[in-house]
Amino acid sequence: HLPGWERLGHRVLDIVESEGADLRHTVLCHMNPSHSDPAYQHALAARGAFLEYDMIGMGYYFADEHAQSPSDEENARAIVALIENGFGSQVLLSQDVFLKTMLTRYGGHGYGYLLKHFVPRLRRHGVTGEQLENLLIDNPRRVFQRGLQTPFSLQRNATS
Repeated sequence: HLPGWERLGHRVLDIVESEGADLRHTVLCHMNPSHSDPAYQHALAARGAFLEYDMIGMGYYFADEHAQSPSDEENARAIVALIENGFGSQVLLSQDVFLKTMLTRYGGHGYGYLLKHFVPRLRRHGVTGEQLENLLIDNPRRVFQRGLQTPFSLQRNATS
């Protein structure tokens, strides 16, 4: 779980890699704040990790970090740039709903915001239906694919 406004992704990947884990099943969250540093994001993706844009629809100012969450427009432009640079198969999208006030019942965007509002924005930026299917279906499936292929007996023994 990365602090979004710090550039610790390579450090995390170094540790994960030194432990023998497959970086192709590693997700680096809170990539939105580093949207304006494509070299950083491209280097992380080039190592095989997934980059998770999980602050979609989150227009908050984090006073403790003295930082404003990126706008959806900034998020969309950065995601399009990742796709255009060949990293679309390593991008994950999420809303990171973590406060009661984020639920529609309490005036927030709710869980449907990504599909209802952000996907149309990506379409306006030229993201195709096939690319959206990759972002919303194929990429999440691929993150967990190895676990799905592991025989149940091995999973049970690993947790015992």
